Amino acid sequence: MQYRATISCLRLIALLALLLPAAQGDDSIEAQVHQAQLVGDSEPTFGPVGFTLKYDVRFINRSEEPVSIPNPGTSPVSTSWITLQGLEYMQADGSWKFIVSPFKADAKFSPCRTLPPKQAEEFRSMQDRLVLYDGQLPQLGQKPTVRAGLVLICRQQDGSLFSTSMRTDPFALLVPQRP
Repeated sequence: MQYRATISCLRLIALLALLLPAAQGDDSIEAQVHQAQLVGDSEPTFGPVGFTLKYDVRFINRSEEPVSIPNPGTSPVSTSWITLQGLEYMQADGSWKFIVSPFKADAKFSPCRTLPPKQAEEFRSMQDRLVLYDGQLPQLGQKPTVRAGLVLICRQQDGSLFSTSMRTDPFALLVPQRP
């Protein structure tokens, strides 16, 4: 079972290696995260600690032109359309420190749709899996300010993939106590 998960992860890393260089950082789309919380795995472990990051996200088109965004409501539940690229936390001196880089093992993508200029779209109840190491938990504290790197990926009408990456505005994150 673990062998299959490792192979799936390696395939996904290869896919992302192909996609991410083409992903354009897009300043025209602003991402705001709300209602963020980490939910710990029910079974305590030693070493890496598994969490589910739950959040709502709002995308705002700041440009004068329409932009493509995924249309997750038109695809099966198993399709990917948003990927958490990484998570950073704000240190006491105001600098940012990278803490996690999760991956999803899914290569089916939602179709694209247009977000008109100066319009916003909010998606609720988003979830991503994270693994943090024991040494990272004390560094974070109980309510760190964090920001996330997100990649939006969708399939255009011609079948090609569109992707754009962005960093969210900083947000507070409640970190549960470890049992």
